[in-house]
Amino acid sequence: PEETFTLIGSGEYQIVGIRYYTGVAHPGEYIALIREPHNPYDRYAIRVDDLQGEKIGHIKATMARSLSQVMDNYHLHHVKLYGRIPRKGNSYCITR
Repeated sequence: PEETFTLIGSGEYQIVGIRYYTGVAHPGEYIALIREPHNPYDRYAIRVDDLQGEKIGHIKATMARSLSQVMDNYHLHHVKLYGRIPRKGNSYCITR
């Protein structure tokens, strides 16, 4: 069966730590957001992967805190969060 998607909200979030990982995303490409509640540096961490499953970075901690609560509440309902890189970023976002 084909998956269907429903948009329940949108936001713009900064990606950090890109210099430490091998994944890459360019403007217009989609990304997956994966909750990392056992991350040793931040219990609210949200990992950002490209659609091949390679880690790109993390959502900035100050932004991840509120988004992680949404992800945790919807986890029981099998909600998946995807994003799209809207434009070329700066050294802290998506540019490689």
